[in-house]
Amino acid sequence: MRMPETLPIAVFMLLLLAVSSRSQGPIRALALACLVCLGPLATGMIQYRFSGGLGLSYPLIFIGMMLCFVAGALLQEAGNRPVRRPPPAVGRWLTERDFVETLPTANLCWWLASAGTAFICFDFYLFGGAGLNDVAALRDAYLGRDVSLLAKLGSVLTWACLYCFGFAVLFRMQMGLAGFLRFLIPLAGYFLVAVFSAGRQTAFQIMIFTVVLLWIDRLRSGRPRLARGRGLVFASVISAAMVLYMGYIAVARNDALISEDKVEVLVRIFDVELAPVFDGWLSLFGEGVRTTVVEGMIYFSSSIALFEKFLELEFPGPYFGAMSLPFIFRQLESVTGVSVIGAYLDKVDAMLSLGVTGVAWTTAMSSYILDFGIIGACLFLAAQGYYSSHAWRRAVQGWRFNDAMIAAVVVVAAVYLPLLAATSDTNLLLVWIFCVLARQWNLWKARGLGSRVSLALRAMQGRA
Repeated sequence: MRMPETLPIAVFMLLLLAVSSRSQGPIRALALACLVCLGPLATGMIQYRFSGGLGLSYPLIFIGMMLCFVAGALLQEAGNRPVRRPPPAVGRWLTERDFVETLPTANLCWWLASAGTAFICFDFYLFGGAGLNDVAALRDAYLGRDVSLLAKLGSVLTWACLYCFGFAVLFRMQMGLAGFLRFLIPLAGYFLVAVFSAGRQTAFQIMIFTVVLLWIDRLRSGRPRLARGRGLVFASVISAAMVLYMGYIAVARNDALISEDKVEVLVRIFDVELAPVFDGWLSLFGEGVRTTVVEGMIYFSSSIALFEKFLELEFPGPYFGAMSLPFIFRQLESVTGVSVIGAYLDKVDAMLSLGVTGVAWTTAMSSYILDFGIIGACLFLAAQGYYSSHAWRRAVQGWRFNDAMIAAVVVVAAVYLPLLAATSDTNLLLVWIFCVLARQWNLWKARGLGSRVSLALRAMQGRA
């Protein structure tokens, strides 16, 4: 995509990042994610040969749809008071109370996550396909097989791994090292799906969740400088491990039928052209670094370029949610008559008819448009922005764990907007549903104790 077409979007996102406050987490997350995806395009490091058909109308459409999300978030903020943290003593008391109340739920999720991990491992053992030493063959074999009952159970339960991970991150100071490691162990089950399928989306989610949860923790708790430093070290270690894994997959997974050079494979599949100066500079660091960087750039930027091509379609559908909520619609196909696989194949065929790859991501907006039309997609984005802002504010000014997890999910959904619809990821959808239900259950239980808790809280605030 030529620089003049993406530069307005990048400038808009920079301005959005500059004017947004720390209380507007979803807006900041959206701006940062779009800048990461737009960076290679706006700077001219790479260019997709098929782009440019819409001219400058494309950035106007893209910015307009992003403004729907921003407008919804700002509408929710209108009339709300600035977010204020409780005094440190009150915050510590509330955190300890929340830890005690959430521990039984976290233990339940630990057992669910452990069962899911066991199912995944046992299924892989029975599968007996390609080994971990050949991730390309492993991916082809693992994804191309018939899904077993164990694999289905394991994949449905892996959301609990993410719940345990969030519990370990936010209550690491309360549970000590042994408890922290215990609740960190189920993360292996969440990560195994990515390892066995030679994919990177799970690793990407772990990295984002770590950063977002620590961000929320810092805003609401006011931890001392030393604790914040430890949190930064933890986030850096997790992020570095995930980046190394994604880099390894970038180098190891390849389609040798096209070429042994991974960069050449990507160039052919996505019809992309690297800037000669940039490519020459990358080559100085070796083939492994060149492959990792180029695949990372295409991984994040291709959806932006393909969305422009998507807008040239006569859209199939509407599918009323099958593209945005495939897990739910797969369970309701006999009732709705809408086939999730059929909707997906319609989109693939439509993109192929335009001469581009049909199986790559095309931003979340494309899924919303296929489900609800352009006007419906704009309304959906506004509703997502409104709810995201509401969930973020509730988490930052509160102390409940489930509020923090809900906020983390909606921020991840904002990060995913330039890539794909986060609701199409089963784990993100299920952990959000569970956290919402757990939050409502805890509120119902607390009604009988509400007066005593309120009196104790006011007394502690008075002493503080």
